[in-house]
Amino acid sequence: MWVLKKRSLILLLLLALLQISLVNASDTVDVSPGKYDYKLGEGFPNEDIVKLNYPNSTILTNSTGELLFNLTLTTYNYTSEEDTDSIRKSISVYIPPEFTINNGVESVWTSYTNDYRPSSISLFNAFSNDPIAPNWSILSISNLNITKSNQDVKNRVFIENKTQYIRIFNVTSPEVAGRYFFKVFINIRGRTYSIGSNNFPTIVVSAALNPSYVSGTIRYGDLGKPDLYGKPLDSSVYPDGTVLLPEGYGGKIYAEGTTAEGKKVQAQAYFNSTAGRYTLYGLAAATYNITVHAAGYYPKNFWYAVNVAPDQGVEHIDFYMNEGVNVSGTVFSKCQFEKTPWGYAYNLTGFQVRRVIKIDVTDINENIVASSPLKLFDKTLLIFRPRDTLDPTSDNYDFSIKREVLFDGHIPQDYANYTSGLPPGDYYVKAHVTKYVQFDPTIVHFGNNTKDNHVIFDLHRTSHFKITVHFQNEPGENAAPTTIGGYLYLEVLDATGAVVGFNVSKVPIGSSSFTMQVEGIDIWNRLMSDQGKRTAWVYSFDRGLLTGTYKINALFMNRTMDFIVLNSLIIGSPELRTVYPTTAEPLTSAFSARTLELTNRETPLYFQLMIIEATIGESCDSAVELSFAIVLGGGFDITIYSVDWQTPSIPKEWEHADSEIRIDILNSKNDLIDTIYVTQPSIGKSISISTFGEIQREDGTKFFGRALGLKSDSYILRLYTLGYLQDQNDPPTMIHVTFGALSDTPIYLHRGSKIDLILKFKTEQNFATIDNKLLYARPINNIDATPVRIEVFDDFGEFVAANITYVPRNSAYVQVTIYGFNNYYGNPRLLWTNFYDTTDGGRRLNSGLDVGKYQIRASIPGYYHHGFLTAEINSPNLRVVQVIGSLERLGYLSGNVTWANWLRTRQRQPLSWTSITAYQGNSEVFTYSLDGFYEAWLTAGTYDFGVYHPGLRTQHLPYGLHVSWGSCSSINFYMPSETIPYEEESIPEYENASLILIMVIVFFLVLILSTRTCSHKTSETNSVSKRFSLILVEITSKTRI
Repeated sequence: MWVLKKRSLILLLLLALLQISLVNASDTVDVSPGKYDYKLGEGFPNEDIVKLNYPNSTILTNSTGELLFNLTLTTYNYTSEEDTDSIRKSISVYIPPEFTINNGVESVWTSYTNDYRPSSISLFNAFSNDPIAPNWSILSISNLNITKSNQDVKNRVFIENKTQYIRIFNVTSPEVAGRYFFKVFINIRGRTYSIGSNNFPTIVVSAALNPSYVSGTIRYGDLGKPDLYGKPLDSSVYPDGTVLLPEGYGGKIYAEGTTAEGKKVQAQAYFNSTAGRYTLYGLAAATYNITVHAAGYYPKNFWYAVNVAPDQGVEHIDFYMNEGVNVSGTVFSKCQFEKTPWGYAYNLTGFQVRRVIKIDVTDINENIVASSPLKLFDKTLLIFRPRDTLDPTSDNYDFSIKREVLFDGHIPQDYANYTSGLPPGDYYVKAHVTKYVQFDPTIVHFGNNTKDNHVIFDLHRTSHFKITVHFQNEPGENAAPTTIGGYLYLEVLDATGAVVGFNVSKVPIGSSSFTMQVEGIDIWNRLMSDQGKRTAWVYSFDRGLLTGTYKINALFMNRTMDFIVLNSLIIGSPELRTVYPTTAEPLTSAFSARTLELTNRETPLYFQLMIIEATIGESCDSAVELSFAIVLGGGFDITIYSVDWQTPSIPKEWEHADSEIRIDILNSKNDLIDTIYVTQPSIGKSISISTFGEIQREDGTKFFGRALGLKSDSYILRLYTLGYLQDQNDPPTMIHVTFGALSDTPIYLHRGSKIDLILKFKTEQNFATIDNKLLYARPINNIDATPVRIEVFDDFGEFVAANITYVPRNSAYVQVTIYGFNNYYGNPRLLWTNFYDTTDGGRRLNSGLDVGKYQIRASIPGYYHHGFLTAEINSPNLRVVQVIGSLERLGYLSGNVTWANWLRTRQRQPLSWTSITAYQGNSEVFTYSLDGFYEAWLTAGTYDFGVYHPGLRTQHLPYGLHVSWGSCSSINFYMPSETIPYEEESIPEYENASLILIMVIVFFLVLILSTRTCSHKTSETNSVSKRFSLILVEITSKTRI
């Protein structure tokens, strides 16, 4: 142990000197707990410094707590260009999927903003083929302007090198122990840059409070290559050109064991291609079986068990791997059993492009176990490209699948890659190319001594549909030129209703008809967005059209068709799916709700009024021609007026220029079928909108938006915008529409009232200015103002209005005007630890305030709002209601939580994810310790405490701490150890005994209490200090057996 400590100390000093001499000017992120787990690159590859100190930041498996990210952004631009005075950035933190964030984005708080719209704060799951971290959670804070001076948090302007925070509440730790890391990427002008994998923060999740580790090297183990036997699996190039583990690939070590008490424990570690080194952290005392994966090597279960004692380091446990099988082969292009060149495909712009081929290897149950990979073509734009494409002049293609198993983001590097190989066994091989079919899957067998097996099989070219669509203005009329451009989408459905072919093409204005071919499915060349292509790559595959009868659908839309296609491919049967809003989980996890409105196919410009069916025969590369007409949809041309509540009403200037107006269109069944968005004009009293895409203001200014069509039906229009209401006493606005015609109607929006709220600040019940630089506001010390959230509820408790803003430092009061909802995102706020207010990010419909009684709640970090304030609007003509209230500064409590680890240092160690609960009567406030530190905000009163850690017993402390408004108090908790020291450890005080068993029976607790008013700066000393200690230890001696 001393040798390890000495070596680690020297290494630590060298690292410190290196950090002093090489100042890192880029962005940095730290996580707590994790202070003593260090960054991912610290001490790599041996990680001696991590092994020595990581238990100081350990959290236990399957426990609950919080994660605190400390972010320090700079004007560094990640290019060779010189830094500027300011730069706009977004930051994304990738969180391993083993961590569960309960409540979603409602569990996320940040000092960067209190605006929970998705373009500000978002939390979603990465897709399964995400290039950085597949299936991880992505937490993004967007649109941050980082400057060298002149901070303005209200407008998202922040000074560089000032630490800001992201706190995630209600997090459940992984069930599998190990050292986890968080990937951090910065987005600048649409390009994404890693802060460097060496700088990724880490956290160790442990199965025990006295964890152990196992480390070693993964080595090459095939006896057939004696020159390579025992070499580390890394990217070294050997004389014969062999690379055991190419750069970018990785592997995984998984340990499963059973403790002496019969508890099942698991741990995992990943390694990259640098040195083949691994360390399994956080192991409980147990006997473990080990399974190792590596890209290109078959998974191997090692027969010998690894025994680990508490607080033990077991090193030089090396594992030897055998190469997995290589599925290789040649695919031939055949037309009626004759070889034929693959030929070209065509993209959306009509250019010739190579066809894409995808090879799938499946098990006997046809579960895909390996596939042709997508390669990261552009790292900063995160653009994938298929690895396998076809030479148009060739009639065959050679392929090889060996390392493309288990795509994973846990490899300790920036980007995801493969981590396993294929064991011997039986497999099916399938190839997918647009306009081709494989009649039967090809089976390939690998015996225990077989490494390579070359298979040969054919793909057969199929026939296709050549479809001409005619555009009619009314049913039965001759074709007429289109007056609006758009995209024509044709889909071919089989007997089950599944999409088996589609095509998309842009139709220019003035077209009376348009002809397209449908050859099957061509994902990579017929979709526009890279995200759409990657999504479809997982859920569908290229193919041709088999012999049979098909149904053909046509849609003509004035917008991108990607989401229509994706929704159809993923749902499977577009005839049966719910179109609007979409409910396909792969889409909802990858795209925002606003974006997914584009999956709606109920409002095309032209409608297909007849069922079209056609049959494909067995001939090769022949066209089945057909044509049919689609009819121009109807629509409306409405004029929206801003009016008052007089009778008759008088038009008024719009009050909230550029605020969004949402127009929901509901059919006669009261189903929402589409939504149009415009904005309140800055000039005039009305605005006109046509469903054919034209928007016109009173001064004659015209704009063009998305056009749509409507079936013949009666429609209800519901409008939502800030500060306005549709008169509830009037019947809903209804308009009748027929094919090919525009109906018009006026719509009147009435100006709502507003609440003018003034809130004054108090400290110790005296009026005082607010100062977020003081200790009570520690999490927001580095911004120039304090966030404010105001919520309004009606008589029924319904959430009806809100506003968010900031109050500058040293202000005596804050004034907030509430008109209703204005692009507000969130449910009624959730308050954590009496300080952090969060919402669920759900979108609220814009609105105004009607006549009624209202309850008002204010949330300002560090302050307490007594109950609700009341406002009453008793007349629609009452324009303003003023309300005045006050808030008291809360008491601030902080301290440290440590525990007595007899096995490791016999000194106090920081304890993370300890729950500290302050009780006062029937109310309570709780928080968690992070790297031993905790803080909470309390109302005035007398408090008892409960302290709980899942690895130690609960302590209830009827202390009776008095907290006054605006005070600062500090209590340090010293938790008892319930661990029996390992029998080979000697305790100096009792070293003459043959064996001493020391157990803390009740508790070992030290409370260090200090109290002061928080009117001083954070650096000032305590004014009052008291120390209390209570120690009760029972010592028992037993004879060694």
